[in-house]
Amino acid sequence: MQCSLAKYICLSCFILFSYLQADWTSSVDLSVVGQDAINAQVAIDPAGNATTVWSRFDGANFIIQASTKPFGGSWQPTPDNLSIAGQEADVPQIAVDPKGNATAVWERSNGSNFIIQASTKPFGRSWQTTPDDLSANGQDAFVPQIAVDPKGNATVVWERFDESGNLIIQASSKSRR
Repeated sequence: MQCSLAKYICLSCFILFSYLQADWTSSVDLSVVGQDAINAQVAIDPAGNATTVWSRFDGANFIIQASTKPFGGSWQPTPDNLSIAGQEADVPQIAVDPKGNATAVWERSNGSNFIIQASTKPFGRSWQTTPDDLSANGQDAFVPQIAVDPKGNATVVWERFDESGNLIIQASSKSRR
């Protein structure tokens, strides 16, 4: 029994030492080269799978894009477009639950106001095709933030002007099924 414990401790120390001595990888381009990309955010699940979001200028407007990288693998070769083209989208945020399900939020112009939108990506699958509107039409909403609990329940908060012109904080939550 003592020999097995000693082997386990030695192996654990070797793995920890190897991890601490690891080098950074070479940088890779995630966004399209030749067009501005800003406001990158990244989240990593407990298994080490990474998901990142950013805003990219497509020649007419900023759109929200995302890319994923499985643990030990490579970033996907072409980013996914999350926001609908044709209207300005910016300030993306990302959260990933322990099972690897990702949720991204951002603010987008609907032509009259800025609204908060969200899109989800179940682990190993694609992002939803049409983002969800979280804030109501009629008043501008800004600066979304997202958090996900260990069970995968997501909460988004943002700033919004009320009818009197005062800034208020609003929230929306989504339970995982």
